[in-house]
Amino acid sequence: MVIDDAEIVIPHPEVLKRKVKGKDARGRSGGLATLWDKRVNLILLSCSSHLDSEIQRGAEEPNWRFISVYGRSETQYKYKTWSIIGDLKSHSDLPWLASGDLNKIFYHKENRGGPPKPQAYVDRFRNAFLNSELFNLGFTGYEITWCNNQEGEEEMEE
Repeated sequence: MVIDDAEIVIPHPEVLKRKVKGKDARGRSGGLATLWDKRVNLILLSCSSHLDSEIQRGAEEPNWRFISVYGRSETQYKYKTWSIIGDLKSHSDLPWLASGDLNKIFYHKENRGGPPKPQAYVDRFRNAFLNSELFNLGFTGYEITWCNNQEGEEEMEE
């Protein structure tokens, strides 16, 4: 896949609100959005706590899937993210790219403060990810994306 450098113009948020359809946020979640170039044919296959899309760029390039997932933050529902990833993979053999806010960690070093996550919990998520033929592309920049805004021993970061 080749991604060309292009000028990106993002409209004012109020204009976006009028032009974008979506679902209401659940709790404090901000939701998901997918923006794409009009030269790309994006077919929305399904949506809920995820967006599953097929990307078509023409006869000269193969189709592929783009999936964005919002993982539940409540401990008792975190396993549902593993199920969503596996279920989405089973729907198609197309190559795919997954992104989103998974609310999960792959390794204990990604979590600071608070009680340690059980190793089985971390392993189950990582295995679900790998069994779906995905791999972590890594990141650039500060590794922490969430903080509970507490201080001292109460502080937690992931």
